Amino acid sequence: MNTTPMQSNMSDPLPAIVNPHLILPIPDGILPGKTEDIVLGIVCLLLAIAISASNLLLLTVLWRLRKRRLSTHLLVQSLAVLDLMVGVFVLPSMLTPLLTHRKVQFSETFCAISGVLTSVTVTGSVLMVMCLALDRWIAVRYPVRYPRISSRPRVLLMVSFVWVEAILFSVIPLIPPLGGYRYKETMCTCLKVVGDDKSSVFSVTSYTLCAALPLCVVMVAGVAIVVVLRRRPKLSSQLHRSGGHLLL
Repeated sequence: MNTTPMQSNMSDPLPAIVNPHLILPIPDGILPGKTEDIVLGIVCLLLAIAISASNLLLLTVLWRLRKRRLSTHLLVQSLAVLDLMVGVFVLPSMLTPLLTHRKVQFSETFCAISGVLTSVTVTGSVLMVMCLALDRWIAVRYPVRYPRISSRPRVLLMVSFVWVEAILFSVIPLIPPLGGYRYKETMCTCLKVVGDDKSSVFSVTSYTLCAALPLCVVMVAGVAIVVVLRRRPKLSSQLHRSGGHLLL
């Protein structure tokens, strides 16, 4: 198959606004057609609206329940804020490349901002789901001591740790030796670059601490909750009648 390099056309109404070195190479024939891009763009738009509306509704409900707020509500609130960021910032940033058949790309500054926001939301959501799973396991395993173990100060500390870790592992790639973020045309978004040994070590570390380990904790906590509830089948109804610590 003969390939020819793309040449910029001054008459093109949508010229590229990104340094070519910031674009990851893509094999020929991998990009979808214009119709598929438009369909994907409409899907992204609908998802952005649905995610934003549902999480705004959830935050409104939690705000109305602030007088009887449980410590678990703080975790749910933080997760809703992270999901809201996906609907407001991450998905809309993918619309322009999709709806213009990838003729418009991101500038270096915008790519860095978009990459950091995407990384923060994804990393923070995974870590927050892990915290919620641990919180539910504590509520099931230690129902009497749960209010003391999962106190508001401890949950605030947990939420702060999640945000700090998510922001830290998202900003560190901007350090020059690590490669930063580059626009990936097939994904219509900016992703972390894995290049030399330093960036490879950082990528393995970040994926282990921010993705693999939290997901393993979620699965183990889920299995542990099922095991405890099977051993004590009446636990849920008893807790519900006595105060409802298992409920949000």
